[in-house]
Amino acid sequence: MEETRSFIARDETNIIKGVAIVLMFIHHFFTFPSFWIDSVAAIYSNNHFDILNTSFKICVPIFAFLTGYFYFFAKKKTFRCSIKKSTDFWICYLVVFALLVTAAILSGNYSFSIVAIIKEAFALSRPTMYFSWYVIFYIGTMLIMPLFYRLTKVNDFLALAVFSAIPMVLVFICKNAGVSFLTALTDYLNYFSYLPCVLIGYSIAKYEVLSKLYEVTRKQKTVIQLLIGCAMIIMPFLARGSSEALDFLYAPMFIFGLISLVKIINHKRILLPLAILGKYSLLLWFLHCGFFNQLKEFTQPVLYFPKNPILVTIWGLVICLVIAIVIQIPINGINK
Repeated sequence: MEETRSFIARDETNIIKGVAIVLMFIHHFFTFPSFWIDSVAAIYSNNHFDILNTSFKICVPIFAFLTGYFYFFAKKKTFRCSIKKSTDFWICYLVVFALLVTAAILSGNYSFSIVAIIKEAFALSRPTMYFSWYVIFYIGTMLIMPLFYRLTKVNDFLALAVFSAIPMVLVFICKNAGVSFLTALTDYLNYFSYLPCVLIGYSIAKYEVLSKLYEVTRKQKTVIQLLIGCAMIIMPFLARGSSEALDFLYAPMFIFGLISLVKIINHKRILLPLAILGKYSLLLWFLHCGFFNQLKEFTQPVLYFPKNPILVTIWGLVICLVIAIVIQIPINGINK
C-alpha cells in the first residue's frame, strides 16, 4: 500500500492550487469590508460580497488537504524531512516578509523594533504579513505528521481520532486554565482547526479513495461526468456558507469535482494560467498581504483601480505573479 501512485498528477496539483489561490484572492479582496480603505469601501460597500466570505474560504481546506495527501507519498516520513520541508516553506515566507517589511519601514508606517521584526519573522505577530498564520499551521503540521504516521501503523482510525481531537482538547484546556500565558496560546492553537483536513488527505491517498471514485464516474457519459464534477464543486462551496465543521469532507469533494472537470477538458493551454498560478501559489499567498497591511493606503488604490471585481482579481494576481516569478530566483538558490 505504501507504493500507491498519486491519483492527482503534478500538473493537476498546480491547477488545483491555482483555483484555490484565485478563491483566496477573491475572499480577501471582496468579502472583508473591514480590510478596505475608505475610497475602496465607497465603491464596494453596497455589493454585499461579505455573504460569500465563508464559502470562498474553502481555499484553506483545499491547501490543507493537499498537504496531507502528498505527505503520504513522501519517501521518508521522518522529523528530519519535516524540518527540511518546514525550512523551505519558512524561507519563502522570510523573503516576502523582508520585501514587505522594508517597504513598510520606508513608507514610515512601521513601528520599527528588533523585537517586532523577530516576532513577525516567526509569524508570532502579523502587522505586515497579515495572512502569516498558515506558517505556524504548516510547520506545526509537518512536525505532527511523523507522529501521526507512526500511529497509523497501529490503527488508522485511532490515529485520525487522536490527532483530530488533540487541537480541540488543547484549546479547551488553555481557554479554561485561567493562566494568561495559556490563554494567549489559544489563538495559535485555533489555527490547527484545519488539521483534520490534512489527516483526511493522508488517509484518502492511502486508501486510493479518489481513484476508486473516479473509476466509477468515468464509466458514465461525458454529460453525466460534467454534472457530477460541477455538483462536487458547487455543493461544498455553498454548504460551507452554513457550516465549516465539515471542511474535511468539503475539500476532497471540491478537489475530486475539479479533477473530474480537468480530465474532461484535457487541454493544457486552456488550463495553463491556473497551473502557473498554482506553481507560485505560496508566494502569491504571502505577497498579497501587501494589499492589507501598513502599505494599504498606497497599494489598494493600485489594486482596485480597475473597479470591476473580475478585473481587480486578475490585476491583483498579475501584480503578485510578476513579483513572485522574480523573487523565486533567489529562493531557489537558498533552498538548494
